[in-house]
Amino acid sequence: MPKLEEKVLLVDNEPRILAGLRRRLSSHFNLLTAESCAETMKLLEEHNDIAAVVADIRMPDMDGIELLREMRLHWPDVRRIVLTGNTDQSTAVAAANQGKVYRFFTKPCDTDQLAAALHDALEEYRLTTHDKAARQTLEVQAEAGERARKAFLSNMSHELLTPLNHVIGFSEVLEQRWRDKGETETLEYLDHIRESGHALMRFVHRILEIARLSSEDSQNSRSVLEIAPIVRDEIAKLRPQAARRNVTVSFHAPMQPLYIEANEHDLRLALKELLDNAVKFNRVDGHVGVAISQTGDEILVRIADTGIGMGDNQTEKLAHASTSGSDDDTHQFHGIGVGLTLAALFATAQGGKLTIDNRRDNGTSVMLLLKRSSSREKAAEQSMHAQSV
Repeated sequence: MPKLEEKVLLVDNEPRILAGLRRRLSSHFNLLTAESCAETMKLLEEHNDIAAVVADIRMPDMDGIELLREMRLHWPDVRRIVLTGNTDQSTAVAAANQGKVYRFFTKPCDTDQLAAALHDALEEYRLTTHDKAARQTLEVQAEAGERARKAFLSNMSHELLTPLNHVIGFSEVLEQRWRDKGETETLEYLDHIRESGHALMRFVHRILEIARLSSEDSQNSRSVLEIAPIVRDEIAKLRPQAARRNVTVSFHAPMQPLYIEANEHDLRLALKELLDNAVKFNRVDGHVGVAISQTGDEILVRIADTGIGMGDNQTEKLAHASTSGSDDDTHQFHGIGVGLTLAALFATAQGGKLTIDNRRDNGTSVMLLLKRSSSREKAAEQSMHAQSV
């Protein structure tokens, strides 16, 4: 049988016993020997490939149980086998029951049984350390991947947004110059350049937000938020855009405060995208209805419009990815998938979900389902109760 790569450390203060064990086990294992606990500790520090220790429980410089305790503390993966005399069996059994040793044998032990136990111990050690090394490798790879992702996003942000700022800025300068000259045709071209630059910049920002929401960063900076005032605030920001298309917006929410635990920036981003879609892809003189309701431990934000709606295939695609459909009229919905993707990622990060109820030619309802946080409500109830008492 070939020797195993991992080492076995034999510990006994009697050289004769050590010599006998070495002679019987050397053909199967890579052996080291020590005649004291101090020497054992030194060898464990010097050799990181010691997989098992076979030690006498009675040692002159340190109690064997104390040695086992130190090994378990500093070298927990090393398998510990105890050799004990008849008078020490109760101590060895107690040590085994406490998980401090892998096996124990009464001296003089059967070396074939000891060898079999060592093979089992080394196999278990190998599996344990292999799993640990694999986990460490995966963690290192994950960290490297996250660093690469952040570096890529940072670089993309710089490389795209910097020239876009230049395009927009210089187009505005040229617009002013040509306006002074009365060149209306040139002004139209410059207006297209500027608007296209702004559209592309908004798209880049959305892509960066999608990448962030897809990472663990989106779990940070959460707080307990009352949802109705935030929805009302985002609707107020949208009203000028809605007025330009003669789209009316209504809002309904329960009287009692409802709370969620979320990142406020992400919540506002999701609401902005959904409200913007509801107005942008609505009919002229249409309507957007926004309502908040509570169902058990969940809060539903429903945003319904009176637009032309989408086909079932578009609904499926837009709910799950940043894409447009392939039907002839899907060019009207360019950009809507990015907003839905952002909102869906936000909902998922909060443990909720986003669903779409769509009827062709009869508008679209988007439902943002979020988990309710009752901590603030309980605190308010306790405060009111304390005041009444």
